Amino acid sequence: MSAGQKPSMVQRARTFTIDLYNDTARLLFTLSFLIAVGGSIVTMGGLAAMTAYCWDNQPLGLGAGFKMTPAYAAKTMEVMRIEKATVTSTTGSFQCDKFFRFDWFLWTFQVVWLMIVGLCWYRHTLRKYQSALWAMGATVTAWHFFKINYIISMDQWTTGELHTQGIITAGGLIFCCIGNFFMFLSGANYALTMPRRNELSGVAFPGMNSHSADGKSFAQDSPNSAANMA
Repeated sequence: MSAGQKPSMVQRARTFTIDLYNDTARLLFTLSFLIAVGGSIVTMGGLAAMTAYCWDNQPLGLGAGFKMTPAYAAKTMEVMRIEKATVTSTTGSFQCDKFFRFDWFLWTFQVVWLMIVGLCWYRHTLRKYQSALWAMGATVTAWHFFKINYIISMDQWTTGELHTQGIITAGGLIFCCIGNFFMFLSGANYALTMPRRNELSGVAFPGMNSHSADGKSFAQDSPNSAANMA
């Protein structure tokens, strides 16, 4: 192989490596996003089923799906709260709307966060807002872990349809956590590969790990970088 061919081969190898890195980052982030979306859909189904079960079994509400044994004194505060819900209600029925309002708020929080991430993804502004996005995502993910632990702690007390619906809801939340967590891991690298949109003109400039037509890598993603100004 002649010496004159080496630069061309090096450029092709560099281009292939950069493309492989970019495609891998894009694939991981896309899969993570889809897992989180799927988990949100499953969670919605489980929550809707439990809410409907609560309304359909008045006045006991969720209490209709709880076992009466072991002894009342051995039950947790959460179980006692559910069994006492009809006592504290002024109407004598289980207040399903109040009981599930935090769960639905948490699900809405997850969906809104995914919508914001999707919008930033479409607008090529993931890198610009990733600190705020990941902070918001970490908050909702932490609450997911709390709710998962709460549902699992209820597992020994529930029976029948309510037991199955609880498992479905917890499973959806677990997938939300997995998707969210891997978005945190892959999103930082993927954001570097995305073209960055100029705030004034709306023109997208190449990312840090992009390359030009001749295979040379761009050192920065800004048109004012030292590499582009040279």
